[in-house]
Amino acid sequence: SYDGDYIIYDCTNPREPKLISSYITLNKYIYTTISGQYAYSSIGYSIRIEDISDPLKPRFMGKYDFTDDFESAKRLAVYKNYMFATTWKGIYGFDVRNRANPVMIGFYPFSTVENSLAVENGRILIGARGLYVLSFSESASGPRIGLNKVGLNFSSSIGKGAPASQEFTIYNEGGGNLEWTLETDCDW
Repeated sequence: SYDGDYIIYDCTNPREPKLISSYITLNKYIYTTISGQYAYSSIGYSIRIEDISDPLKPRFMGKYDFTDDFESAKRLAVYKNYMFATTWKGIYGFDVRNRANPVMIGFYPFSTVENSLAVENGRILIGARGLYVLSFSESASGPRIGLNKVGLNFSSSIGKGAPASQEFTIYNEGGGNLEWTLETDCDW
């Protein structure tokens, strides 16, 4: 809800929706869409992803922050491992295979205030004073290593000992199976 409440209903019987969970956030959700066990929400200048497999305890997974001032998602749609977001400037495409680190993979300028957004079978449908149809193709690229290195700092002063342990996440940004090994090459 725009007031900052996150409300989840069971709509198994559409004539009698049942409240399952609600909690207050510090954010104003503008738009939310559900795909599988995940909720994708536009919040100010960010898109937030939450795991709602346990509706009583939604769990934050990750987010994408728009770097351009005043850019915010108006509508969201998810198709397989891709999320699409319309903004005042156009439509963005994201790879969301790693929900902790959505990656922007494309942008198409589209300057109209949209009313609806849907994605299916390689088509992006935008309802805005008519129907606009864009096409996209799923990446057929091979495996590609991705690195989430937020907050990593491998520095140390001479005589101060080894730097503190740190963590990072690697993932497959591409398609197929990613095979990798990690080896140390420094004798600390």
